[in-house]
Amino acid sequence: MKIFYGLGTSLLALCLLSGCSKAERDRMERKADNAAEKTERTMDNAALTTSVKAKLAADVRLATLTSIDVDSSGSTVTLSGHVKTAEEKDYAESVAKTVDGVTSVINRLEVRP
Repeated sequence: MKIFYGLGTSLLALCLLSGCSKAERDRMERKADNAAEKTERTMDNAALTTSVKAKLAADVRLATLTSIDVDSSGSTVTLSGHVKTAEEKDYAESVAKTVDGVTSVINRLEVRP
């Protein structure tokens, strides 16, 4: 994220030196801020996804399940893939809900005995 702030500052300085209008400077600053926010959201989603995957992998009951995919958007985690029983499906969801930062879980796991 610091890279984008530095980039935004550099672009703003370049704009000032080349005589850009205030509107152009404001537009460049907004563009840099938007890029930084998007990068931060992406990093947050990746960190949450990694935390849920680690928690699932560390759990003795779920450690052997390699067919669970985890995605996140904001504080919502989506589980997909397949498990052997309905109990495993419910348990994977309950484990995901215990991860800090997770407020809801969309459980799209399919039971395939």
